[in-house]
Amino acid sequence: MKIIRKLYTNLVMSDLFKQNTTFVRRKEVVFTYLDNEIMLLHPETGKYYSFNKAGAYIWELLSIPITFEEIIASLLIKFEIEKSKCESDTQNFIQSLLEKNMIEKIQ
Repeated sequence: MKIIRKLYTNLVMSDLFKQNTTFVRRKEVVFTYLDNEIMLLHPETGKYYSFNKAGAYIWELLSIPITFEEIIASLLIKFEIEKSKCESDTQNFIQSLLEKNMIEKIQ
């Protein structure tokens, strides 16, 4: 069962992160900057979240519609990180934001 779940997850994630897939943050999510972090409040759930410097940077990028590839390219310029790790970490982060209804897929 774990193997089937993992294959399904990989299939969904690969479909979700195609080159032209575009994401944008939801306008109702309230946020503020604190030092090198960002604090967010989702008004529908009442839950607070905080992101580190990389997460805050991705949140800034999501202020306008942006593709997954554009996010990766920008992160590789801004931070010293291997491309494969950047893609993997960013996929997980974007997936988490989608599940929490903090961003939306628009294309």
